[in-house]
Amino acid sequence: MTINMKGHYLQNSTSSNQENKLIFYYHVILAVTFVLTFFTNFDVYFSHAIGTPQPKVWVGFFGVASIPLLFSLSSRLKYISKTLLFWIYVYIFISVYSYIFYSHYQPIESEEELRTRILSIIFLFISSLIFSSYQVQKIVKYEILLITLVNVIANICSLLYPESFVTVFDHQSVLETNRAAGFYIDSNRATCVLILGMIFTIDIVPVKFRLPFIILLFIGAFVTFSRSGFICFFLVTAIFIYWRKILLNNKNISWLILACLLIWMFFNSIVLNSSGINVQENLLDNPNFERITQINPMVGKSEIDDVSSSRLPIAEKTWQEFLESPFWGRGIGYGLKLESNVIGKRSHNMYLSFMLEHGFLGSLVLPLLVFCCVCNSAESNFAISFAFVILILVWSFFSHNVLEHREFLMSFSLMSSISLTAEMPVRSKVISKKNFQNSL
Repeated sequence: MTINMKGHYLQNSTSSNQENKLIFYYHVILAVTFVLTFFTNFDVYFSHAIGTPQPKVWVGFFGVASIPLLFSLSSRLKYISKTLLFWIYVYIFISVYSYIFYSHYQPIESEEELRTRILSIIFLFISSLIFSSYQVQKIVKYEILLITLVNVIANICSLLYPESFVTVFDHQSVLETNRAAGFYIDSNRATCVLILGMIFTIDIVPVKFRLPFIILLFIGAFVTFSRSGFICFFLVTAIFIYWRKILLNNKNISWLILACLLIWMFFNSIVLNSSGINVQENLLDNPNFERITQINPMVGKSEIDDVSSSRLPIAEKTWQEFLESPFWGRGIGYGLKLESNVIGKRSHNMYLSFMLEHGFLGSLVLPLLVFCCVCNSAESNFAISFAFVILILVWSFFSHNVLEHREFLMSFSLMSSISLTAEMPVRSKVISKKNFQNSL
């Protein structure tokens, strides 16, 4: 009787282990395809290039595919940030409240903006559930490392052969931005994804390869000619150097100086020799050259209007609209209304966009989200968390789409999960040792 009970127990245990393995493999495949779809911007790019389903269809697909993970939700709750969920509830409340009381001023725009925010919230829920495993997070980090390296190559190819990444949809966008962007269409966005990749993967790159890794990413960011990208890249790199994530000795400093000199020589040789020397036509004839002449102090002011100067009147108009209702804002969707009916473009400033729609308190929406993502971070993960905070807070001065683009939303969920699991391997070892001693 006892033997039969033991045999039955062993059989059930074996069956349970097999089920856990299947769930784990399913979880890994789901996470890998999720990151591959959204962190690369494949969902947007290929929907216009070859007619794949729209991004919201992919979000729905992964939402349905994540349902099996709910059956083990009790064991995953410790990997899901409660503070991030708190921010989501606050964001829902602010959005719905504003929609109820202000939607009659701009009914079409407010409904569109509310749908966009709901989709972002759903995406945050899905990504938080998918990243609710320490082992999955480790695998995803290596995938992000690979994607980041591929993005460097894509940016360089986009610089040398600008038509290689131009689709029917983004052709006009590429011509307007005049910069390489790879799969991301927007060159600023392409640069920011490289910086996010650096933040999430710096710890898994061996120490001796970190400086070459940073130099390689800088080349990928450099070819986009994104000034906001340069600022954020140097800030994050400085943080990693200060907290010794990147070690600089005499040899490394020499390599760094040499790399910077070579890049700068390449940069100036294109501009200074363009008028008299026959260099590669693909490079000089593409629109990136216009951007080079804008940001190179040795050439002077370009005849092409500077992008930043064209944004200044937009920011001034947005600020004037905010001052007319500074406490409660103009209501959700007013930014879209202002864009379509008055100024033609958005302010490219996340804080100003929220202040326009929600008043002074709107300026706290994004900082609160960033705080909720990193407030549980362990001391060993401080440099990563701090770099992430600085990147998002600074980048939001240059973009109003931080809470819409899925690579950002995914990064919020991943960072909040990493903050919870940063010291779990150490804790698990301690627990295992205690259990072993107790068994004796």
